[in-house]
Amino acid sequence: MNLVLLFPGDFTDPTHVTLTDYRAEHIREIHRASVGKTLKMGLVNSGVGEGTITHIQGSAITIEVRIPDVRPETPRVSLILALPRPQTLKKVLETAGAFGLRKVVLVATERVQKSFFSSKLLKDKSWMKHLRLGMEQGGRTYLPEISVEPSLKPCFQNLHDHFPGAVRLIAHPGQEASLWETPLALEGSRNVVCAVGPEGGWVDQEVALFRDAGFQSIRLGDTVHRVENAVTALLAQIELFGMKGR
Repeated sequence: MNLVLLFPGDFTDPTHVTLTDYRAEHIREIHRASVGKTLKMGLVNSGVGEGTITHIQGSAITIEVRIPDVRPETPRVSLILALPRPQTLKKVLETAGAFGLRKVVLVATERVQKSFFSSKLLKDKSWMKHLRLGMEQGGRTYLPEISVEPSLKPCFQNLHDHFPGAVRLIAHPGQEASLWETPLALEGSRNVVCAVGPEGGWVDQEVALFRDAGFQSIRLGDTVHRVENAVTALLAQIELFGMKGR
């Protein structure tokens, strides 16, 4: 945990929080909590600052926080993902939180099992736990937007509204082009919407739909990755290219 991520409900008054959950346990066991110790802290969809432990009683830790009231910069990168099995989705959500994505759109494709859509992860925001863990690892405060679509069609219909002017990329094994052959390599700082398919990859008809919608097919290398590894590899490459525009 490189950042203690706070939510508005954690505050007992405008400048104090009392934590009793996994964050308190982490502070006790990893940060070796003691009164007076200062920690890096952030407020979801707000700024990053610090907090000083003022009181420890049993499992409860009270912290005085100093966090600037600033909106984090809106991330440039969004992900369209063929909905994977729940255990894989947990890993991808942590990755999305760590990299600081703008949106994650989970979609049904021909190779996605319908049973995945009844997963408990998609109900009552159970996915939030995994986004939070990723955000704390990556030191992020921007909470990615998660949406679920029953088909690819709504994604394409909303592309212009949700991702105006974005570089559009679809990861697909066997392609000749890499990120070096995309506008992102030349310009660096543009918004990006990227798509990663299910285990087994996209079917030809789906790839054709993406291409018709202006997506460029790219490869991540010679290795055929698992979904969670493909997402990490793609986002890491995009992040490095994006740094060129800073």
